[in-house]
Amino acid sequence: MTSHTIKVLFIESDHDEIHSLQEALSVAQIVSVEIQEVEDGEHALAYLRQEHPFLDAPRPDLIFLRLKLPGMSGFEVLEEIYQDPQIRSIPIAVLTHATNPRILAKVHKPSLPRYVFKKPTNCNEWIYILRCVEDVWLTITSIPGKQDS
Repeated sequence: MTSHTIKVLFIESDHDEIHSLQEALSVAQIVSVEIQEVEDGEHALAYLRQEHPFLDAPRPDLIFLRLKLPGMSGFEVLEEIYQDPQIRSIPIAVLTHATNPRILAKVHKPSLPRYVFKKPTNCNEWIYILRCVEDVWLTITSIPGKQDS
C-alpha cells in the first residue's frame, strides 16, 4: 500500500450522506483518505480554484460529485471544471440515481477522468465504491512516474 493520503473533495448537500461516507471509511479500512466537504457547486468551484474562503485548500486527488445540488447543479460544476485547465485533470466520481442514457452521456467529456457510480444508499454500497477507488488508486500509484504527478 502507498503511504500517500488520498485527498477527496466531497460535493454533497446532505450531511447524512457525508456521515455515511465517513462511517464507510472507518469500516472499510482502506488506504488513508482525507475528506474535505462542500455543500454546493459555488463552494466547490471556489475550493478547487483556491478562492475565498478556501485560499489554502489542498488540491484534491479525487472529487465525489453529486449531480443534484442546491443552486448550481452538478452538471454545471462539471462544465466549469471542464473549462478550467488548472483543475480539469482531477478525477471525478459522479454519484447519481440517474439511469437515463441521455443524462449519463452529459457526464462524460472526451479525455477527462470521469467515473459514474450509482449513488450509495448505505454503508455497504459506500464500501464498494471505496474499494473501487482504492483499486484504481493503488494501480495508478504503482505506475512509475505517476506517484507525485
